[in-house]
Amino acid sequence: MLRTPLVDLALVAFSALLMASCMDSSALDVSGDGGAVMTDGHTSVSDVGPGSDVGARSDVGGGRDAGVGTDAGVGKDGLSCGPVCAIFCQYGNVTDDKGCPSCQCKPAPSDAATSPDGPADAPGPAKDAVSCGPVCKIFCQYGNVNDAQGCPTCACNPGPACAKDECGVAPGVPSQKCWDGTVAGPVCQRNAAGTCGWTITKCPTPPACTKNDCGPPPPVAACGPGYTTNVTCDRQTTDACGWTRTCTPLPAASCGDYRDATTCGKDDRCRWLEPGCVEPKLSTAGCYESAAVNCNADKDCGAGRQCLKRVVNPCPAPQAGAPVCAACGAVIAICL
Repeated sequence: MLRTPLVDLALVAFSALLMASCMDSSALDVSGDGGAVMTDGHTSVSDVGPGSDVGARSDVGGGRDAGVGTDAGVGKDGLSCGPVCAIFCQYGNVTDDKGCPSCQCKPAPSDAATSPDGPADAPGPAKDAVSCGPVCKIFCQYGNVNDAQGCPTCACNPGPACAKDECGVAPGVPSQKCWDGTVAGPVCQRNAAGTCGWTITKCPTPPACTKNDCGPPPPVAACGPGYTTNVTCDRQTTDACGWTRTCTPLPAASCGDYRDATTCGKDDRCRWLEPGCVEPKLSTAGCYESAAVNCNADKDCGAGRQCLKRVVNPCPAPQAGAPVCAACGAVIAICL
């Protein structure tokens, strides 16, 4: 084709106009990695006609990123707009004062669906046009769980509740009401494989009881001789908190620890003995086990001890107002 001066002049004017548009801030394309690039062949673009919005992004699938930048076409007065950000705006891009689409999305109209996933025909998330990026390569039978921005996560939605006839005959295990008000026992529910079956649930472990849970301790009867009495606030078989009395045996060898008749006499397991006045008398005064007195044979005494006859003083130490005991010796059988 022959070039004329008029054609040359038109080409110069178009080149100047194109350079002016490239200097405009709206001609930058923000790529997915945070950098701003011009339409120089490194970013795939497609021409969108005058006044049109940015095309839909790529669907989010297993390991695929969102769509790429597009050329915005022509704005007011025939100004070339250049490329825009590679984002999907469900309701279109906001245009600048030159009529070119910007990197900001238009808000949803007042009559738009309020579902977190947007209208049924939306190809991607409806939340502020956030690029969702890749997702895990997993199969979710009932779809992926969406995050706060409406993008699919690596978690799967649970399946629908099972009907009892899907689980078959219920096991013969009774249900019980737990301490926290929940019910434990056989439950018809869907497992990780998506099939329905019976699961036996258990009550959660209750917390330990405190004295405040039981209230003031009630009066309790003391345990028998040779035992200490303990009262504690425990959880009962009904799962309620209440007071429990326990009897703990005293150590078997504790009688010998008493060094006088007064403390020895306070322990029902023990007996204070003193030597009598004739032989074979008890060698040493002290606190002896009551079970060791009045034995019948060596086998009653246990290993290492013998059942022997000894003379003891049958009269305790005289007390004020008590009758005087004149005896000085009595024969007993004792394990020594």
